[in-house]
Amino acid sequence: MTVRDGWAVLDTTSATAVGVRRAGDVIDTVDRRSYLHAGPQVEPGEVVGPMRGAILGALVLEGEAPDLAAAGELFDAGKIDLRPCHSASAVGAMAGIISPSTPVVVVEGDDGHNAFAPLNEGLGRALRFGAHDAAVLERLRWMSTVLTPVLDDALRAVDGIDITALQSEGLRRGDECHNRNVASTAALTVRLAPAVVEHAPDSGTAAAILDFLAGNPHTFLSFSMAAAKLVADAAHRCGTRGLVTAIAGNGRRMGIRVSGLDSWITASAPVGDPKLFEGYTVDDACPMMGDSLGPR
Repeated sequence: MTVRDGWAVLDTTSATAVGVRRAGDVIDTVDRRSYLHAGPQVEPGEVVGPMRGAILGALVLEGEAPDLAAAGELFDAGKIDLRPCHSASAVGAMAGIISPSTPVVVVEGDDGHNAFAPLNEGLGRALRFGAHDAAVLERLRWMSTVLTPVLDDALRAVDGIDITALQSEGLRRGDECHNRNVASTAALTVRLAPAVVEHAPDSGTAAAILDFLAGNPHTFLSFSMAAAKLVADAAHRCGTRGLVTAIAGNGRRMGIRVSGLDSWITASAPVGDPKLFEGYTVDDACPMMGDSLGPR
């Protein structure tokens, strides 16, 4: 970190995607009944509906409960440990639940530090929104057992991908690398396609993986969030006090992390001015939740 014209500037901002792994294999604090969530620390009794839905779905996914009813009993009995994603150099979208089999993008800085973000599930019903039906869980199983090892092998085969460079190119092509990732997703898919074909067990699997990546305009979002977390964590460690290095919500509270402080600074999470489907009112809306408000 240096100071130029009164501004703190990171000397190192490279972020290279080096793998896609199961969270339980790369994040020490994630295990069979210890999950990560978006935003500042939340107690089990405070968990809002979408996050609860994601937790229950994760418990079934991990085989800790045979069904959602049993998962609810397990959670209500206080058997699940919840910690913020930010405590583990990770970020989570929306409900932000990361359980052991969650595929996470692994991004590495040239200082050797890593950051993680769950691989995006696609649009529509998804665990990150609290959905947990059979189709959602089946897609997550496929992502964990089929998609993850092939993408991991593909990223190793290309010696990693410079996400900072892809973000720069995406910005030039009209992306903002958060809600719009069309150009960046296309560039990422093209870069990985030959290695995916080479490392997939058969042509049908390769086609399914490439269709999944290219068909989801938010594929790049996970890579962008992990890269942003990596850079923000570098700022948090830099020794300069007073830098805001995260802004996140858990559905109850919004929080900021500031370099030089060990704790979050929090306030009530706002609802905002949502666009609603017919039949719903603002009273049905969940207050703001997710880690992608920051670090960026």
